[in-house]
Amino acid sequence: MPGLRIAAAFCLIASLLALGGCYSRVRDTGFLEGGYTDFNAVDRSTFKLRLDDGEYAPLPELPALLAENDSATTRGVLFVIPEVEWAAAKPFPSDDPEKLEFTLFTVRERFYRYLLRAYPAPTRVRFAYRATDPVLKDHMVITLKSRVTDYTAGWGFARYFIGYIGESRIQIEGEIFEGPFAERKIGEFAIRRGNAGYAQMGLNTKVLKTDYCLLYAAEEAIATMSLELPEHIAGVVTGTEKRAVATAGR
Repeated sequence: MPGLRIAAAFCLIASLLALGGCYSRVRDTGFLEGGYTDFNAVDRSTFKLRLDDGEYAPLPELPALLAENDSATTRGVLFVIPEVEWAAAKPFPSDDPEKLEFTLFTVRERFYRYLLRAYPAPTRVRFAYRATDPVLKDHMVITLKSRVTDYTAGWGFARYFIGYIGESRIQIEGEIFEGPFAERKIGEFAIRRGNAGYAQMGLNTKVLKTDYCLLYAAEEAIATMSLELPEHIAGVVTGTEKRAVATAGR
């Protein structure tokens, strides 16, 4: 009998691990116009990125004084991060509207924080674009519009006692636009990540709550995407060079 119980326990753990692997893959939620195949920049089970293979519009003309020495002049990218939308078919796992608001703000704020870390100066990030800002007149503007499209609640007690097996997972999808007023769509992305919320040897009972773990899952998702993006969208350009989008072979 003890042997059967041990075998049953191993089978249960293996099933949960396999199920967790399925839950961690990006799901087809129908939000990406280009579909969920043919991701030319990144095509992993948990992160997908599609970018056009053309070129960005030329950067704004430099002032005459600076243009005399283009080789020493650099211009960065300005990322604009609008408000994040809750677009999941399932309702948010808490009745507290402030927790939903804080989760969406976390996605937005983490984009702000991690893009600044991932890109070299003079990269800037804003929550809104103000065309009259003189500091930003020579930056190329990239707008990232994102939404939460799906989540998996996971198992609270499994998170508390084991960790990974019960983790909550969130899916964030969005569109990438070029221009201060999002004139041209240049890409789409979908990323799904999970987190068990750090039980801290049983001291942190908050991991029993799905909304708490989704905050950490969202942070992991944005950190992953922000670190990957500079490989495909350049940050600093010298002189009057155009900023090119990488293709699949990069």
